[in-house]
Amino acid sequence: VLPGAFPFQPGYAAERYIALAGGPNVDGSYNKIDIFGVDGTNRSGDRHSMIYRGETIIVKTKTSKQLAALFWGATSLTSLILAIYAVTQ
Repeated sequence: VLPGAFPFQPGYAAERYIALAGGPNVDGSYNKIDIFGVDGTNRSGDRHSMIYRGETIIVKTKTSKQLAALFWGATSLTSLILAIYAVTQ
């Protein structure tokens, strides 16, 4: 993955620019992106979203990765609570 600035190419969709940067990392998804305009506006998009001059593409984390992190966090917290309970009894 090589994030950075790339020359604007009229007619390129987000997928082309993401590919220029080496594609999404293992946690990223072509189908979940945020696009920021030069004026600070933000829009959601996917691989087919058209990109306009000066926009910045942020590839978001796959939903499955977010859910897995939430699950493991909840599991760790539950384990900690049970350990504290066991020690104090």
